[in-house]
Amino acid sequence: EQLDSDPTLPVFYVGDTVADMKTVERARAEQPDRLWVAIGVLPPHVQETPEQSQAYAQRLESAGAQRVFKNVEDLAVDEIKALI
Repeated sequence: EQLDSDPTLPVFYVGDTVADMKTVERARAEQPDRLWVAIGVLPPHVQETPEQSQAYAQRLESAGAQRVFKNVEDLAVDEIKALI
């Protein structure tokens, strides 16, 4: 069963790949009146060195991530409020 959602509510999409960020871009194109927020999370295998983390974060940002976190738990209420 598909529920109707309020089109004024923002959608936060959290992902750890460039493809996830591209998914948000496609969603924006489909529903441009809704606020779509792309959040990147660094997967563990890219956190072995600061250089790897920084390079991967830049890739996610280049693909559309509005914020990138080391861990999904870092996406706190204050961060969410700042993004909407």
